[in-house]
Amino acid sequence: MDIMLIVLIAAVLLTFVIAIAVILRRARPAAELGLTPGDRVGAVLTGAGAVAVAAGALVTSVVAVIGWSPSRNLVVPDVPLQTTHAVEGITGTGVTAAMTETVNLALTEAPAHIGTLLLLAGLMTPVATIALAGVTAWLAIGLLQGQPFGRRFVIALTVSAATLVLTSGVQTFANAIARGDAASFADPQFTTFQPLVIPLDLAPWGVAFLLGLIAVAFSMAGRMQKDVAGLV
Repeated sequence: MDIMLIVLIAAVLLTFVIAIAVILRRARPAAELGLTPGDRVGAVLTGAGAVAVAAGALVTSVVAVIGWSPSRNLVVPDVPLQTTHAVEGITGTGVTAAMTETVNLALTEAPAHIGTLLLLAGLMTPVATIALAGVTAWLAIGLLQGQPFGRRFVIALTVSAATLVLTSGVQTFANAIARGDAASFADPQFTTFQPLVIPLDLAPWGVAFLLGLIAVAFSMAGRMQKDVAGLV
C-alpha cells in the first residue's frame, strides 16, 4: 500500500476519534435537548465524520502542493479540438467508431503559469470540501448545544452557498484559461485546437440559491422561536 494512502487513512481515523471526543464534551445531554439517544448519536457521528472528511481533504491538498513543481513539461487535460476526431485502436462489441472532441495535450517548454493554473483548479475541490465539512461540523455542534435555529445556521448556510459559487467559478475559469493558453502555445493559429472555451455550469448557482432560501427560512424560524420564548 502506498505510504501516502496509509498517512491519509491514519489521519482521517485519528481525526474522527478525536472529533467524537471533543463534540461529546461540548454537547448537552440528550434529555435536555429533547433528542432521542439515536438522534444524539447521529448528530455526533455526522459532526465527527465531517471533521474527518475535512482532515482527509486537507492532507490531500498538502500532498498536492508539496508534490507540485513549476515544471514546463506537463499534460493539460481536455483541450477542445476544432472538429471531432476519430480515435484509432478502440475496439469492442458493437463498436463501429470512436470519436473525441478533446485531447490531453502533453507539452514541452510550456509557459510556467499553465501548471500553476492547473494546480489552482485542482485545489478548489478539496478547499470546498474542507469549508463545507467545517460548516457541517459547526452545525452539528450547534444542534447538540440546543441551538437548532441559532444565528450560526444562517451564517453556515450563507458561507456554504458562497463557497460553492466561489470554488466552482475559480475552478472553471482556471481550467479554461489553462486549456486556452495551452492551445495558443501549441497552435497559435488555432487550426487544430479551440481558443478559450468556458463551460457553462449553473448547478452550483442553483444549489447556492437553494441554500440561501433555506437560510432565510432558518432566520425566520429563529425570530419566531425568540418571540415564542418571550411570550412564555
